[in-house]
Amino acid sequence: MKYFFNFLILLTCIFFVCNCSNKKEKNDTDFIAKVGTNTLTVNDLKDIYAAASNMKDSAIFIKNYLEKWASDELLYTRAQKVLGNDKEIEKLVSEYRKSLIINSFKRKILYDNNIKPTKEDINKYYEQNKSKLKLDEPILKGALLQVAKNSPKIDQLRAAMRKMDKPSIEKIEKYSLQYAINYDFFTDKWLSLSDIMQRIPIPQSNKDAFVSSRNFYELQDSLSIYFLTIKEFKVSGTETPLEHVTDLITNILTNQKSLQFVKDYQKKLYDNAVKKGEVVIK
Repeated sequence: MKYFFNFLILLTCIFFVCNCSNKKEKNDTDFIAKVGTNTLTVNDLKDIYAAASNMKDSAIFIKNYLEKWASDELLYTRAQKVLGNDKEIEKLVSEYRKSLIINSFKRKILYDNNIKPTKEDINKYYEQNKSKLKLDEPILKGALLQVAKNSPKIDQLRAAMRKMDKPSIEKIEKYSLQYAINYDFFTDKWLSLSDIMQRIPIPQSNKDAFVSSRNFYELQDSLSIYFLTIKEFKVSGTETPLEHVTDLITNILTNQKSLQFVKDYQKKLYDNAVKKGEVVIK
């Protein structure tokens, strides 16, 4: 173990010199570990060493990594000797490589062609499917604010949260910058009640009744006071607003357009190859 810690000190020096010197290229022939003809160099280990540098047991982490690498290399070498000429394995490797290259190429052509739905596509999909896009739970627009129980001017803050007009919002924002533990104005976007419940201690009751019965709530726990103002809401079972499902629709349409683009690309490639005589099917 003493030798290993001395080794790590040497590794640190090598790593530092290799990273700080601008005059010499890194010499990867100075390996740190070796199994047969396979080696691990300082350059190979730089990410591992960087990750280990923040660990309490960094020496043990690196030692375990090197031992596992060596063990895997030995097992792979033995497996190659025993199974190296296995036709089934070679077939699987070939098929996997082929699939890997094809999928990488598909991602490239999709990226190069920026396959994204237009705003018109999204609106059209929504209009055609909005009767199916029902809310699983209530959503709301409004504001929430958490302050310590000993915060000053609670009465004024409460009154401003009840009103939530433009002058009140300005007062709340100024107050929040100085005293708020947590605040969020979401008057221009929908949040699910579940998102809100993760931040304030809403009683586990009927969710639809909660959002529809009142537009202002004041809740407390042992340390904080929570204010929730509801400006607009929709209960579960009703149609989901477009802005609440825009990201979902975008993902659905992107996947659909991507599949169609690749299908068209392959067909065009195939048809051109047939015309040139590169594909012959008897």
